[in-house]
This record gives sequence, C-alpha cells and structure tokens, in this order.
Amino acid sequence: MATVRPIRSEADYDSAMERIDALMALEERTSEQRDEMKVLALVIEDHERSIAPIDPPDPIEAIKFRADQAGLTAADLAPYFGSRNRVYEVLNGQRNLTISMIRALNKRLGIPADILLGRSSANLSDPIFGDWKRFPVLEMVSRGWIPDGDRSIENFLAEAFGEEPRRSLSAFRHESRENPRADPYSLMAWCAQAMRLAGKDEPLESVFDPKAVDPDAFLRDIAQLSVEPDGPLRAVARMRKAGIRFVALPRLKRTYLDAAAMQGRDGAPLVALSLHNDRLDSFWFCLLHELAHVMLHIPEDNRQLYVDDMSLRRFNDRTDTAARECEADDKAQSALIPHDLWTSSGFPEAATTLTVIELARQANVHPSVVAGRVRFELGNYRKFPGLIGSGLVRRLLREGICTGV
Repeated sequence: MATVRPIRSEADYDSAMERIDALMALEERTSEQRDEMKVLALVIEDHERSIAPIDPPDPIEAIKFRADQAGLTAADLAPYFGSRNRVYEVLNGQRNLTISMIRALNKRLGIPADILLGRSSANLSDPIFGDWKRFPVLEMVSRGWIPDGDRSIENFLAEAFGEEPRRSLSAFRHESRENPRADPYSLMAWCAQAMRLAGKDEPLESVFDPKAVDPDAFLRDIAQLSVEPDGPLRAVARMRKAGIRFVALPRLKRTYLDAAAMQGRDGAPLVALSLHNDRLDSFWFCLLHELAHVMLHIPEDNRQLYVDDMSLRRFNDRTDTAARECEADDKAQSALIPHDLWTSSGFPEAATTLTVIELARQANVHPSVVAGRVRFELGNYRKFPGLIGSGLVRRLLREGICTGV
C-alpha cells in the first residue's frame, strides 16, 4: 500500500483527491489499493472537518426529528415536558429545555444528551443522593419519618439501604414509568421509607421462589379476590403467604407515583402502593402490575427498582423499559379480565352499567375492574363513577405494613 500522509496544505489536499479519484476509477482493485482508499478517505474527511467543523445538531430540531420518526404527537410528548402547552412553548422557542425535560427525552426517546445540552461530549449523570439538603426534609419530618437533626437523613437512608447509603442508592437502577417531573430525591425518600417499613415487618410465612410460581395462575388468583368485600386485605395475605411484602404509603409531593416494586434488604420482594387514587379499579390494576414486575422482571435483576406513574400508560416510548412495562400491563389486564372474554364482549364501546356488571360476573372480578378498563380504553374518566369503588381502599389498608386478615 502506498504511504498516505497527513494533509497539511491545499496542495496536499488536491493530491489526495486526485489519488482517491484514480483509485475509484479502477475497474478492479487489489486489497492494498482498497486499504489505501479507506485510509485516504479518513484523512480527507478529517481535513475537511478541521477546516469546516460541523455545527452540533439543534436540540429542538433533534426533538422534532425524533418525534416525526416515531410518529409522536404533542400529546405523546406531554409527559416529558409536563404538559401539552409546554411542548408547544419549547418547540416554538418560547421556553428553554429544563434538566428534567432533558433527562426524560434522553432516557425515554433516546436523544443523545450532548445534543439536548448543546455541548459535545456532555452527559447526564444520575443523582448520587449525596447532598442531604436536597431531600424533602421538612415533609419527611412532618410525616414522622425522621427526627429533626443534622444526620437524620443519612441515618434514615442507612436504615433503609444499609450502612453505606450512597453506594446502595446509586446501585439501584430506577426505571419504568417514572414521571419526568418527579424530583429524584423525593422519589428516593419515598422508596427508602417503604424499605424501612419492610425492614420492620413481621417474618413472612415463606421465601418467595419465582421458579416455583406460575405467574399467570398467581396473578389470576389475586385478581379473583377482588370480588370479596375485604379483597385488598385478602390479597395482601395471599402475597405474604407467597413470600411477598406489601406497603401502603401515601406519596410525597413531587413524586407523581402510584406504585413501586423492588427487592427488600432481606431478599423478599416488596410491592408498595401510594393509594393516591383511592379507588378499587386503580388498586387492583396497580397491584397486579407491580406483582407482574415481581414475577417477571425483578428475578432477572434484583437491583432494579420499578417506579410507576400510571397516568403515563398512554404514552409508550421505544425503550426496553417500555417493553417491560407493556408486558406488566398485559399480564395485569389478562389476569383481571381474560383476553378472550374481553375481546368477545364488544367492549369498550358496548359497555353499559348492566353489561359491565355482567362481564365482571363472568370474569369473577369486582365490577370496578371492568369499569376501570373501559374508562381507560375510552379515555373517558367520567363514565361509571358509581362502579369504580371510590373511597373503599384506604379505609381497609392502613399506612405501613399490612399483615392481612
């Protein structure tokens, strides 16, 4: 192969271009000539870049391109910006991207951080939770989670995650349907409190063994408990019998979550619900969704923390996380209402109060389960207000650990 030299002048550039043109004109090239062409092309490209550097892509144009590529509307983008109006404001240049928006777009839509930040080689590091002042201390004190003191946050986290809370917190990979507006410190404080409560729980009847449990049968078994007046309590008792803990814990401000699934310090799976929507339809879907994570996903990675804002169910992204969330959705839905029964019903369009009650009877679930799915699929949350079981969950489940009946 002929020696290829760096381009240092216009004459060198012209010579390199003449040589590569000559090589390209050959009908047949030896392996040495092909290698020479590749090296020449790299040298020429490097020189052209040095004299005419390529401007980094515009962040807004990158967002528009990704949205167009994925067929996303402003409504689809709303969860990443906070509202549909904010989508228009940002895309029209009336509002700057915030760090929370950038994190969401990077994580959910795969737009590179350096493009969104407008800086080459820039990146978004995950919070390491080392700045105790950023935790919602006043709210945690008012909730009785911590005493007021200089080291109370560090002690709180150590009690939840171990003696090295910084390392334990950063080791957890929290994904799933995390609202981009959520404050990571508030979110982690809520999860830590759930872990603390689980650590104080009574011993479980058995050790959870995912290989010994049929996910579909177990989830269907839990779903059918919804017909009982004290169904939520019976479900918790059934979970504990299988070696799964449950926590009911009202959410903190700026967490925007309905439920979470994780593994406790003792290795037992933990499902935590905020009960933000005090309705039976919400309770049963959230519970079955998190149990699906316990059955299918946590055994694959016991450092995975699934945090879910169910209001984002309509906004599917294109990541592996979305695939796991969709799988958990499907498992929960089919456990609550068998797929063939739902598809043969003509729902949601054919749903009336009487047909909802009849389908619930056939599926052996509470009518709230059917009514809730109809409301979700129609996008109409004013339908069947008398069937969704409003105000019936919190009075059964006290805050903290539920031990069943």
